[in-house]
Amino acid sequence: MFWNKKSKDPVIEFYIPDDMNVESYRPVPGDRSIPEWYRKIQTRLDPKHLPENVNPEDYAGPGKSLTIKRCMPVLDAMSGGYVIKAPVDINIRAYQTEDDVKFDAEWGKSGFSDHGFIHYHGTWQLGTHSLFNTVPPSAIALKLVSWFCIKTPPGYSCMFHSHTNNDQLKDLGIEFMSGIVDTDTYNLEINFPFLFTNLDPNGIHIPQGTPLVQVFPFKRETWSHEVKSMDNEFGKKRHRDITVLQSVFHGGYRKLFRKPKKFK
Repeated sequence: MFWNKKSKDPVIEFYIPDDMNVESYRPVPGDRSIPEWYRKIQTRLDPKHLPENVNPEDYAGPGKSLTIKRCMPVLDAMSGGYVIKAPVDINIRAYQTEDDVKFDAEWGKSGFSDHGFIHYHGTWQLGTHSLFNTVPPSAIALKLVSWFCIKTPPGYSCMFHSHTNNDQLKDLGIEFMSGIVDTDTYNLEINFPFLFTNLDPNGIHIPQGTPLVQVFPFKRETWSHEVKSMDNEFGKKRHRDITVLQSVFHGGYRKLFRKPKKFK
C-alpha cells in the first residue's frame, strides 16, 4: 500500500526481516530523534553564561536573546524525514599501516541471522577525494550494511544523508555520503557508505539507538531555473514581508510564514 486510505497521503514502506522486526531495528520519524545538544539547549541566552568578550546589553531586548532553538528552518531539517538508528551496539577501530588504513569492527548479534553491519567500501572508489590523496590515507571508507528494503509510491525517490546537525557523529569521526535512490523501482537493500576519520587506536563505540542516517522521501519533478533582477514588483513583496516580520517581537517566521511538514 503506497497511499494512506484515509488521508490519501503517500506512504513510505520499510521491509524488515521477521527476526529483525523489533523496536531497535525500525526507522522512526525525524522528530523522535532530535540531537541531544539541541534538546538540551535553552531557548534564551543566559546573560550569566555569555563569554567575557560579549556585552550582555547587546542581547537585551525582544528577540535578541533567542538561541538557535527558536530557528524553525534548523528544527524542520532535523525533525523531517525518517531516521535510521544503530540497531545494535557497534565498535569500530581504524589504524594506519605503512601505505593504507585497516579496520576492525564488532557488533551485537542481530536476531537469528548472521548479519554483518559494517563492511569495507573500497577506498579506491573515492579516487581523488582529499582524505585519500596521501599515503597512507587519513581515513577509511566503510559502509553500514542495510537490513531492510525501502519502497515509495511511483514517482517518489529518497535522499539519504548523515543525521542532520548531529555533533555526536562528527565527534565519532563519521560522515555518511549523501545519495538519492529511486525507491519506487529499486527493490533491494540500500547500503550507506561513510567516511571514517577517527584513527584513535582505542576505537569508538556506537551505542544501540544512536541516530545515523536521515531519509527524506520526495516526489521527482523536472525543475527549470531563472535568475532575475530584483525589480520593483518583487521589491514590494520583499518590503511587505519585512514589515510583517517586524510586526512581532520574535517568532515571526514561525507564526506568519512557516508551513507544516508531517512525517508519521
